[in-house]
Amino acid sequence: MAQLSRILKQISQVPTDSLRSKILARIELEREERDAWKARFALIGIVFSGSLLLIALLSAGASLLQSEFWTILSLLFSDMSIITASFQDFVYSLIETLPILPIISLLLPLFLLTISLSFWSTHSRKENTKTFRSARYAH
Repeated sequence: MAQLSRILKQISQVPTDSLRSKILARIELEREERDAWKARFALIGIVFSGSLLLIALLSAGASLLQSEFWTILSLLFSDMSIITASFQDFVYSLIETLPILPIISLLLPLFLLTISLSFWSTHSRKENTKTFRSARYAH
């Protein structure tokens, strides 16, 4: 690194304005290509995780709704005296019948969708800022 710094200090020639503008244009082009790749990656993630969520809803949704968990949970709204008499057994029954695998199969694609939307939102804000910046300096 020190050698590179020394070499750059020895260069006495200052780049011309045309060379400087070409370099800056190339840097901006690279940034735009990188941002476009990130946007494509985010959209692919949104489509993929949305598809997984739909598949999980169709496959695990039925088993989630048909589990005994909801029957036991409905006792909470109908027979409160039974629940207060044996609250500990009620809680254990809820935990035993909780459909964990369908819940996980729904939460995982939902988590991936949230991450993809966050990534896309961040990229979208950069695009809006760039558009605003160019419109502001165009006048």
